Formats: sequence, C-alpha cells, structure tokens
Amino acid sequence: MPTFLLPQPLPIEGLSCLTDHAVWLGKTAISQMRDQIDRAGLAIGESEDVVTLTPGCVATADAIRRFVLMSDGVEGDVVGVLPDIIQRWSDHPSFSLPARLVRLRGGGALSEARLLRAQKVEIRPDVRVFPIKIAIGPGGTQVDLALSDAIIVNISTYAGLLWANLLGLGPELWRALVGRAPLGTLRMALGALRSWSVEPSQVAGKLNQYGKNVSVHPTAVVEGCVLRDNVTIGPLAVVRGCLVGDNVRIEAFALVIGCVLDEGAVVQRKGFAQYSVLGSKAAVGGVIQLGILGEEAQLKHGAVLMDQAMNGPVRILVQGQLTEVPLGMLGCCVGERALIGCGVRVAPGRVVPADAVVLATVGTLKKPELQGSHDGVYMTTRGNLDQK
Repeated sequence: MPTFLLPQPLPIEGLSCLTDHAVWLGKTAISQMRDQIDRAGLAIGESEDVVTLTPGCVATADAIRRFVLMSDGVEGDVVGVLPDIIQRWSDHPSFSLPARLVRLRGGGALSEARLLRAQKVEIRPDVRVFPIKIAIGPGGTQVDLALSDAIIVNISTYAGLLWANLLGLGPELWRALVGRAPLGTLRMALGALRSWSVEPSQVAGKLNQYGKNVSVHPTAVVEGCVLRDNVTIGPLAVVRGCLVGDNVRIEAFALVIGCVLDEGAVVQRKGFAQYSVLGSKAAVGGVIQLGILGEEAQLKHGAVLMDQAMNGPVRILVQGQLTEVPLGMLGCCVGERALIGCGVRVAPGRVVPADAVVLATVGTLKKPELQGSHDGVYMTTRGNLDQK
C-alpha cells in the first residue's frame, strides 16, 4: 500500500493565505486533506511508493481510493485523470494549473519531467449530470454540470477554492447526515417519515446533525445541515444544505443556502448568502452568491456582490490573464478584513483586496483621511490610505 505526501502549498490569488490554510468543507484544507487521506485508507509519509497531488490541489477520498486501485497494476510513475466530462471542469483555466493525482514509484520528489513521463490512467467514479439554466444571451443558456464524489481541484485561485467547496459540499453532507448502512438505512427511513417522500434529496433535507449547545428558534427552517458547537439560528431564518462551523450566528429572516461557514461567521438580519464560502468571523448583512468572504471581511446591509454579467460570461484575472469562468458566472472575492459598505454593488469576478474599505456615496464619508473618488465609490486601505 502506498503512502501519501501532502501537496506543496501555493498562494491563493484573491486571498492572503496559502492553499493549505484555506477553508475547505469546514476545515483548513490541510486538515481536511488529512481526513480524506485517512478515509482513503492511506498513511501520510515518505516511502518507495508515494501518492501525491500537483501543487495547490485538494482531492477527496473517493478520488484517492479509486486512483490507487487503477494504478496498482501499472509500472513506474502514474498520473490519474478524471473522465473527460469532469476533467474539462477541473482543468478549467480559471482554476490555474491542472489538478492531478500522481503515484511516484521509487519515491522522490514530484517534478515537471516526471509528470510528463508518467503513464496516464483514468479514474472512473460514478457521475451524475445535471442540466443548469444560466442567464447568458437571449433566453438563457443550458449547460451540463457533472457531479461526482471524486473531486480533484486546484484551489490556488478563489474560483478554484469556491468550486472545491461547492462540488464537495453535497458528498460531505451526505456522508455526515446519512452515512453507510445499517445506520444510514435507519436515518433514511427516519427522513422518509418526516418528509413523506422516498426521493433522496427530500429525505436528506429532513436530516440534520447538531453539535453541542446549538440554539435553533422554533420558527426557523433548517434542512440538510451540519451544525457544529454553539451555533445560533434566529427567528424565521432559513438554512438549507450548509456546513455551519463553531460559534456561527444566523440572525432573524436570514436566508443561507448551500454555504460553508467557518468558525464565528455571522449572517445578519435579512442577510442573504447562497453557494458561498464565509471565512472565520466574516459577516454578511447584504447579498452574496457564488462568492468568498475572507477572514473577518464584512458585507454591510444593502451591499451586493453580483455573480452574473449582463453582456456575456464573467471573467477573472488568473496569472495576469482575463479568463472566463465555468458556467459563465461567478461572484466576488472579498479579502481578509475588507469592508463593503451599504449600497455598494460589486461587479462579478472582482477581487477586493485585504484590508480595503469600499463605500458608496460621497455624502456619507465623514473621515478626512478618505481621499479621492471614482464614480462615487471610495476605496482605501487601512494603514496605507492610498487610493486604489
């Protein structure tokens, strides 16, 4: 049995942290990778037979396990690729460099030369394809989104980090809420009774996992979520399909769907967060969709981080080049401790740097150190105060 070496971390474009400290499925990526490796049945360490990932990447246990099985009968170095319908996604230029699992016979370090010489094997996971309607062009556009438990993604851009969380969220919730037989069968039966349905998505929606000291108001709706310790959910809030970390607070009338919320994050009264990642102690009072808020970042009431462009697909900067994103839509990345003020609308695909302050109207600017404007929007960096 091979051992596993953790991949080399890379800086994340749009955030100030390295890939191994990014939020992935409710933990730091390095901690989550250790869990995935353990689930795959491998130990971490060096040996004469090593499995690893290309730099800046993460992979799920299912991808690792299937790659080991497929590469067992192949001599020499081996590189694993997913089926084309998934590989096109994970190799998308907006995720930076391609993501690969690699098996190194004889041990040693991964290099570009070894990667090019390695024999390729196809990892063959179970795949389900879902048609998605998006509002691009007259009448919209339909694209096919292939989903699988086997996930390999480069997270050295915020787009890659976001999709690594969104693609892994469903399998992670299913594992936590349903699990394997026989306990999983009992949980599904209980969910079927609660939902009056045998449709898996309906059944799983009635299952939740609660940590210690969790407070959910009787009028709140919580479906298909993992709530860790000291979580508070206020009156008439709706929370569906989320990983909710320790000490998270979701206030009255908030709507939170398909999100990963790190420790201490807050969705304020009437806040809206959908298909997004909220870093530690981040706060949402406005609207975020398909976006990332870094640690302690703030999105004030009335602020909106948009996720679709009116005149074509969203593009982001990757290694200095404008690149279209998967599905043609993507929200924004707000860096650590940055603040987006009331009434600000941030165009899709934009990155707000760490420690920046973005305010909307001249009339509300009281501090003399905020100088200069551009189209009514002010941006200043705490401690630097240079206009951006």
